[in-house]
Amino acid sequence: MERLVGQSLGRYRIISLLGEGGMGAVFKARDVTLQRDVAIKIMHPHLSSQPSFRERFLQEARTAARLDHPGIVQVYDFGQEQGFLFIVMKFIRGANLRQMLQDLKAQGKWIPLDEAILIVRYVAEAMDYTHRHGVLHRDLKPSNIMIEPEPAEGLPYRPVLTDLGLARLMEGQHITRAGTSLGTPTYMSPEQALGQETDARSDIYSLGVILYELATGRPPFPIRTITEAIRYHTKETPKPPSEIRPDIPPRLEQVILKALSKNPSQRWQSAGAMAQALAALASEVSETASPTAVATSVSLLTQYQQSLKAPRGPSVLREFTTPVGPGDTVQARLPDGTAVEAKFTGQSMTLGRADDNDLTLKSSNVSRYHARIEFDGQHYQVVDLDSTNGTYIGDAKLLPGVPEIWAPDQPLRVGDVWLRLVRATAQPSMPAGRPGLTAAGRTAFDPNLVRSNAGEARIGVVMEETQLTVAPGERTVVSLVLLNQGATVDHFSVSVEGIPEEWTELPPVVQLMPGEQREVTLVLHPPRSPNSRAGRYTVTIKVSSRDAPSEFVEVRAVLTITPYSAFRSQIHPQKIKAGQSTQVTVYNEGNFPETYTVKGSDRANEVVFEPPMAHVKVPQGKAGSVALRAKPVKRALIGRTRSLPFTITVEPTQGSPQQHAGELVSRALIPTWVPPLAIGLLMVLCALLALLMTRPPVVEMAEVIPPNPVAGEPVTIRWRVTNARRVELRPFGIEVDPAQGEYTFPEGFDETTTLSLVAANTFRTTRESLTIQITTPEVVPVINEFTVFPTEITLGQEVTIRWSVSNAESVKLQPFGNVDPSGDRKDSPVQTQTYTLIAINQGQSVEKAERVVVSTPSPDAPQVVNFSVEPATVVEGINTTVLLSWETKQADTVTIEPGLGTVGLAGSREVPAPTSDTVYTLVARGPGGEVTAQVQVYVEPQRCLAATDGLRLREGPGTVYAPPIRSLAAGTELRPIAYSSV
Repeated sequence: MERLVGQSLGRYRIISLLGEGGMGAVFKARDVTLQRDVAIKIMHPHLSSQPSFRERFLQEARTAARLDHPGIVQVYDFGQEQGFLFIVMKFIRGANLRQMLQDLKAQGKWIPLDEAILIVRYVAEAMDYTHRHGVLHRDLKPSNIMIEPEPAEGLPYRPVLTDLGLARLMEGQHITRAGTSLGTPTYMSPEQALGQETDARSDIYSLGVILYELATGRPPFPIRTITEAIRYHTKETPKPPSEIRPDIPPRLEQVILKALSKNPSQRWQSAGAMAQALAALASEVSETASPTAVATSVSLLTQYQQSLKAPRGPSVLREFTTPVGPGDTVQARLPDGTAVEAKFTGQSMTLGRADDNDLTLKSSNVSRYHARIEFDGQHYQVVDLDSTNGTYIGDAKLLPGVPEIWAPDQPLRVGDVWLRLVRATAQPSMPAGRPGLTAAGRTAFDPNLVRSNAGEARIGVVMEETQLTVAPGERTVVSLVLLNQGATVDHFSVSVEGIPEEWTELPPVVQLMPGEQREVTLVLHPPRSPNSRAGRYTVTIKVSSRDAPSEFVEVRAVLTITPYSAFRSQIHPQKIKAGQSTQVTVYNEGNFPETYTVKGSDRANEVVFEPPMAHVKVPQGKAGSVALRAKPVKRALIGRTRSLPFTITVEPTQGSPQQHAGELVSRALIPTWVPPLAIGLLMVLCALLALLMTRPPVVEMAEVIPPNPVAGEPVTIRWRVTNARRVELRPFGIEVDPAQGEYTFPEGFDETTTLSLVAANTFRTTRESLTIQITTPEVVPVINEFTVFPTEITLGQEVTIRWSVSNAESVKLQPFGNVDPSGDRKDSPVQTQTYTLIAINQGQSVEKAERVVVSTPSPDAPQVVNFSVEPATVVEGINTTVLLSWETKQADTVTIEPGLGTVGLAGSREVPAPTSDTVYTLVARGPGGEVTAQVQVYVEPQRCLAATDGLRLREGPGTVYAPPIRSLAAGTELRPIAYSSV
């Protein structure tokens, strides 16, 4: 179908053949109406002639045209012209994924693992979109995936799907042409290989095959025929990817093998679910990806940049100016935009970087003696002189030493320098397929390309090439033909929108006579800096009339800024200790996000790094860092500090690596000065040990509690001893704690006794004598407490008598007789009464008396029938309330103080327990006078009592006392500062 080049289908002029397959061929074409390049796929005539095929084609084309997703190639148009069925799509420059993978494999390289995951993730998202719109691909493979230089999340480019749903057009056809199949055997699903009904899960299987290949460097099965496809896809189990590439994360392997399940129900049930699983994996491998087991990692963007070089050939011819002077001329355009030329005067001309060539080409990618041009009188021939970067005529690479004919309409590429041949006998040729209109003093162009403004249409502009490519730091020349289509002299100016102003060199204002035209050049030169971000820019070139500013013409073009790699790096600190990390910082001075490989090494293999290799992604103009921890392979047990040199290498995906020297300080586990010091310390320790072992025990404290007990009173011995292994109380033979403690004789002693505290260690003994002096108890009785309350009452009221006596043989309370040593009693005297407490011990007595005055009220006076409190005695910290009860008669008002004030004539009420002894007074008032009654609440501290034995307290949980005590006598009152439930 190559004969279609140069012809037109409707408004589409076919420029060049891009590729051909079983269903048809894909061409690059020019939409002369919208002035843009497009890709047009033309079906083979034997298919287009079938009515059923035409009907399905138009149906599938309509469906594809309705899809709108950045990951799917956009369909502009479709139709039938001159017996050909065609579909018009967006033109994406460069090679497809299959071509780029083949080129990488030929170079011994492969794409990074994280990049492979992102590619399949974006393709899966695009497939999920098409599936939700009812469209299946049915022929998903790397050759149907293009690379568009539009950054996507995590990638400096975007994968784009093509040929969506076209495989379905072959259903029901008798396929006899070579290369035509319902899908591609390597990538088809089991159900597709068996000719069964397919659904979205069939495309998911194909995605799994692509992901397997991108991760391991090869497809899961070595399939060449449809028979092998049926066997492998339906019966054979693929080898786990980790057996081919051990560094593949287990979760990624699970995603791949799930997509490759023979049973569709066991695969991912939607492409969206598979995309989500891959998105979750991206961060797992992006920052610290291990070294690839497949090949050297190179970003696909590098290969894409290489694929852009070939399509530039035809368009570069229009960037040359007309040669000066007569004779055949060879013109060259260097990468920086500089033009050089040489007249061909002999039979041959040499090209190269060396100064002694006939035409010197100053470029690092040109060999010193790169190629030779020969002329036999009729034809020019080019011979490659075994150059490093090759010589190309058009897209064809020349074999070294084999001459090839070079025609004037063919571009010649020497390294990265483009050349044109201009024959003196003819005008410079236009590219094939562009019929030019040439007149004296005019530039040849296709009249269909003239763009005019609305209204007077006084401005005409021709811009043949709207797809522009330039590398940062280099220049591209845009050729414009300006036409004055008005009736008067006019001046035209050119401006550019869509890119920074400093990227452009505008032509001067052009004066044109009516009907005159002139070619001007616009130079685009983005600087070599991260600000010149790689990608595509929509550029608007505006030609305006100076004399009529409202008159202008706009021509839109697409400028592709190619990527370049540049970076600088550093490590800090350069000198580290074993186990420490050095921080490697990479500054991306290129114009696209790039992944850098960071690894450590040393010549003697005495240093290991963790991780051994790391990848760090850095956006353009930004910095990224990664830490490498270094440690010696083996540390010496005893020795001096060693200095181990190492090298940190930072390697970009393209270009030269950078290296940094570092130093690892490795100290021996035991420095050389440690053994002598340890021996000296051991000797000192032995001396101290000997001194300690021969020291006698020291009794720091030994005491008797109480110091002068009475006969039968418990006695406690307390001690604190150091440097003793054994302590004994003699003559009783009681062995006690050798450090500190106490021991109690609960029965006490009847007479003065001397005992010895004997402390002993291995070599020495110390003795401390303790004398227990028994004292005679006092015989005089003691009245500790005797109270009568109240001492003034009204007839019928009660009094409370409380007493406490110690050291007494008998106690009497008159007028009642003998009573206990302590207690309380109530009485209601009918007249004034004196109460006497008498304590007697061994013939000695002590007494104390209290008098109670009893008054008789008048018959009409208020009466207090009852006034009481319960309990009458409260324990501090235990009782929280007391209950006051009262009953009166013949009273108008009753008050109770403190705390209650005026109350009813009878009643009861709880009040907070007092914190000290408190008297509550009731006053009843009436016509017959006033009567007073009192009750008292006694507040007691908590008591620790024992009937006969002393009370011993232990340290630990329980009541905390201040100051801390260890033992006390029976009946001792203690005031706690804190309480516990224990």
